[in-house]
Amino acid sequence: MHNKAPKNPSKRYRPAALALVSLAVSAPFSFPAAASSPSLMEPKEYVVRVSFRTAQFTSDECSIGQYNCTQIYGMVSANNSDLTEGWPVRRIGLADSESCSISGGATLWNDPVGGSCRRWADNVQTFNLAETLARTCTYDVCTGSWKKKNNSILLHVKPGQAIRAAATFRDYDELSSDDVFCKAANWKGPFTADQLKNLNSTYTLTSTSSDGGCQVQYQIQTEQYIY
Repeated sequence: MHNKAPKNPSKRYRPAALALVSLAVSAPFSFPAAASSPSLMEPKEYVVRVSFRTAQFTSDECSIGQYNCTQIYGMVSANNSDLTEGWPVRRIGLADSESCSISGGATLWNDPVGGSCRRWADNVQTFNLAETLARTCTYDVCTGSWKKKNNSILLHVKPGQAIRAAATFRDYDELSSDDVFCKAANWKGPFTADQLKNLNSTYTLTSTSSDGGCQVQYQIQTEQYIY
């Protein structure tokens, strides 16, 4: 006697199939969470370089076309609007001629020696600040030696902060107090995160007074992202 095949062979497998469907519904597959990537994160802050490039002066002690007719000294500075950098400056020469080894207490801007000496200036020349000896300081303390190519300041800037650049120079008067003939400052910003990613602009500090004036060109440029 032959065994008859079931009219519906799939019936015997139906319970297993239903079990699989039930398992899939009760325990759905979940994909692992994507790992965070620095490229997908916004930087917390940005390193911005403020470079002081050139300086031009006018002085009431100089006649038209006269070279090296006044002695000056001073500093340039930069900071963010929250003053988190502690007032960094670059000093160019000092008032005290006793610290200068050059006769007369003044030197040319591109001389390789005499960083503490005052600088000869006039109404004619444009002076390259990268080629003069400058010293890294705050308003109160100086560190390191006088060196060339020391004309820039690195700042840590966060979104929402602004950047201040400034220049102050005095001219030396042997018989009276020294005059502040150049005192200028610019605020740029506040900057958004998108702006801080690609800063690269040049500006000019300008000052005029009865004793003279100055124009100091500087550049603000983004150098690094900090996550």
